Amino acid sequence: MTTSGVYTLSFTARDMAYKALRDGQIIAAGTDPTAVEVQDVIDELNLLLKEWETRGYTLWRQETAEVDITANINPTTLASDVYDVAAVRFQTTATLERPLTPFDRDQYKILPNKTQTGNPSIFYIDRQRDQVDLYVWPVPSANSKVNIDYLRKIEVVTDATQTLDIPQDWQGGVLTILTKRVCTAFGYPVPDEIAARAAVLEFEIDAQDRPSSYFMGPYN
Repeated sequence: MTTSGVYTLSFTARDMAYKALRDGQIIAAGTDPTAVEVQDVIDELNLLLKEWETRGYTLWRQETAEVDITANINPTTLASDVYDVAAVRFQTTATLERPLTPFDRDQYKILPNKTQTGNPSIFYIDRQRDQVDLYVWPVPSANSKVNIDYLRKIEVVTDATQTLDIPQDWQGGVLTILTKRVCTAFGYPVPDEIAARAAVLEFEIDAQDRPSSYFMGPYN
């Protein structure tokens, strides 16, 4: 027996839309949906992906980037793909970096002189509706660089021919969960098998992103 030797599986957004409509028994097997129906499903898909940004899925979204800090300027607006920042390291030399201490909003706001210049020791991430801003303090008096470890946003689908910005082994789960949502959106009953599978697969997706163990410490 000869196997394919292929390890990649990538469905396009159109593939997902067709299968969701057929699996949900909204259109009959062998028939094609209208362009409006396909777009409605893609809209549901994009809403699903954006909702999942808030659930902490990090397996394929962790990135590192170098960010330029302009002298005497706070804040620095980060790239549009940044969802949240986990760590910031100040580049003291070309080969040496120093981690900065994270501050939350309240801690940053009580700093008496936010324009004080010097070598940064802390950072604060201000997540606005349309952008993420990075504050460092003290503010460097010369142009500087930091490295950030961040969680990027999930890319939305802007054309039906695009593949999804998810791990390959999530495609079946995403399809089933999408099918359940599409049935509700189109006013059709969710098939019992789809509802049961969606619950199981969503649990498995959640579980895949959890650490293998947790360490408990004293509450301070």
